[in-house]
Amino acid sequence: MTTNQGDVTQPTVISFYEHPNGGKDFRGRTLSSILQWHDRDLEYSHNHIQILFPLPEGSPFNWHAPVIDKATFDAFRSRPELRERLRESFVRILSFYGFKLEERDGDLKVLPAPNFSTASKLWVRPVDHNHLRITRIIRSLRVLGLEGQAEAFFIALEQLRQERKGRISSKSLMYWTRAATRPLYIAPEDHRDEGKGADFLYEFEKKRQERKGGEDVGAKSIGGEQKARTSNGVDVDDKESVSHGVRTKAMDHGNDRGAEEMKGSGEPVGAKRKIDEVETLEGKG
Repeated sequence: MTTNQGDVTQPTVISFYEHPNGGKDFRGRTLSSILQWHDRDLEYSHNHIQILFPLPEGSPFNWHAPVIDKATFDAFRSRPELRERLRESFVRILSFYGFKLEERDGDLKVLPAPNFSTASKLWVRPVDHNHLRITRIIRSLRVLGLEGQAEAFFIALEQLRQERKGRISSKSLMYWTRAATRPLYIAPEDHRDEGKGADFLYEFEKKRQERKGGEDVGAKSIGGEQKARTSNGVDVDDKESVSHGVRTKAMDHGNDRGAEEMKGSGEPVGAKRKIDEVETLEGKG
């Protein structure tokens, strides 16, 4: 998806972040306007998260969702001002979840904020659509060059799960781990790790490994997350997905293509209806 800025056509995500008061998404909203929303607007709108935190993967539910292409990837990786505005989006969404970002001498930490007790009631529970958003946020930050922030967020989420036993499901943690640790060319919802995904991401990871003097990217373990395999190459943790047949990508958590992007209109819906829609989407990968 591209946007015209004068005589120049550029990817929508670049325009949106390059011109925070002028670059607009498909509904005419700017970055500055969205970051000023009340928390309830962030909760009940379902089509802003894709422009704030885009992914390299397309959406079968929201055709307006921008995709990170090579031009967008290169722009964010080379332009500090774009990453700084992405960091501002991250800080705003952290506040929505009840966290804050602390940066001291290059050390990044995501910590509970004063509003955590209230904000966490919205999403710290076994099943919630915000878990899907979090997967997206972690992956988007990593792809667009804020890998330190993504790692700090993931560490905070791991600690939260340890402190709130039973409140965060193992499946949510699994997808957050995938988003935080897999090579960038492998999406969290992919149940096989031998594919290359987007070529530019594969090439990026390949060059990064070469600089480190590491092994071939395709053979590299995915952080501490490499799973045992069944005979057909599927993760053991994914047996449920295979045996049920219909439980596939979009709602086997992964990114938020299912729950978040199905609401193309962005109209507020009640919590009960949102949960019903999430359950209905299972099997529509």
